[in-house]
Amino acid sequence: MALKLDISKAYNRVEWVCLDKIMEKLRFGVKWRGFIMQCVSTVTYSIKINGIPRGNIIPSTGVCQGDHLSPYLFLLCAEGLSLLIKSSVASGVLEGVVVCRNGPKLSQLFFAGNSLIFCKASLTKCDALQQALKVYEQASGQQLNRAKTSLFFSRNTPLEIQEEIKQRFGAQVIKQHEKYLGCDFVEASLGNNPSFSWRSIMSAQKLVRGGIRWRVGNGKDIHIWGDKWLPSLTTFRLASPRQFPHQDTRVSELIDHATTSCKFNILDALFLPHEAEMIKGIPISSRLPADKLIWVEASNGKFSVKSAYGLAMRLAAGADQSISSDRSQDQICDECRENDETTDHLLWSCPKAKEVWSFSKLAVSPSHARVNTFFDLLWGVTMKERGDEDVVAKLVCTAWAIWHNRNVTRHGGQQRNGNELIRWVA
Repeated sequence: MALKLDISKAYNRVEWVCLDKIMEKLRFGVKWRGFIMQCVSTVTYSIKINGIPRGNIIPSTGVCQGDHLSPYLFLLCAEGLSLLIKSSVASGVLEGVVVCRNGPKLSQLFFAGNSLIFCKASLTKCDALQQALKVYEQASGQQLNRAKTSLFFSRNTPLEIQEEIKQRFGAQVIKQHEKYLGCDFVEASLGNNPSFSWRSIMSAQKLVRGGIRWRVGNGKDIHIWGDKWLPSLTTFRLASPRQFPHQDTRVSELIDHATTSCKFNILDALFLPHEAEMIKGIPISSRLPADKLIWVEASNGKFSVKSAYGLAMRLAAGADQSISSDRSQDQICDECRENDETTDHLLWSCPKAKEVWSFSKLAVSPSHARVNTFFDLLWGVTMKERGDEDVVAKLVCTAWAIWHNRNVTRHGGQQRNGNELIRWVA
């Protein structure tokens, strides 16, 4: 069976003591944990009354919704549940499900505020899972939202077992897997105060929209102008200028439902010749089924993460080429006036940056490392120095000083040389 958990007000219920203890168990340094807990515990809130902020509310639990650090802190908290499940599986109390013949057993899949747990559908395993969830709720402050928690059983699970497990969890039983893609997802909106899970899902909406088009069935759901339905390899949209038909006119108006064929005279009158011929070549089924959204990046029309990733990489490469072909003065490094001001150049390879790092006396050579982001370098140094907190802290502060000095200079302030910056950092 599969149990889809939904955590109620996940961010608001994170217990600070639990978060700190989990970081300690994961061997985060004392100084680092102190920094994190300061970020978490120094938050205050005010309430607007008649448009005026009032009060000074000091929370004792939770992480701030919308803060860029919060998702990572919540994942650390969720690691507690993951370890409880792993421990139960290792001791034989719980048992995962086999993904495929001779394949590994899967016991959990976590995604922010939503989690999937897999185990055998027996009352014994059910009790063991409930005990693990109870321990996690008490320790972390998290609370299971039973109204939104759901169960999924395989076809060979006896109905009496299904009903008993359903009663024990107080959850609903779903008969088929949920789908995030399709017309509902494409047209969905972010909404007010969305959860981190929904924001994460919605961040892929633009990419999905770029990789889908309509397959013509009866044409009732497809707008002639604006929708993607032509079997072309470019925009999939009409380039022909719109004439007398209304903007809302559907493709069904171009189909003769009696003969299940296109209205050739209308096509020739409305569209450019090459587009009219393209539309005439669209096969029309005699059953006139409903129109269907298909994924153009796969030959079978079905969405896959692999094909979506390929589309994302091509779009990113196209954006990079567009940027490089349109270089502006704002993209040129203020110091050397020769290279683009990328993260790699600004912080490591620019002559000004090299000067600063030479005064830092750090036993690292970032100017020779090919990095794309600051975190690439930070991770590499952390691994090389075996977590030496002083080295990592000095590296972070030095990089920030270079960035701060660049901003001050750009806005008319006085520039500091490398030696001055390092003394300022110290």
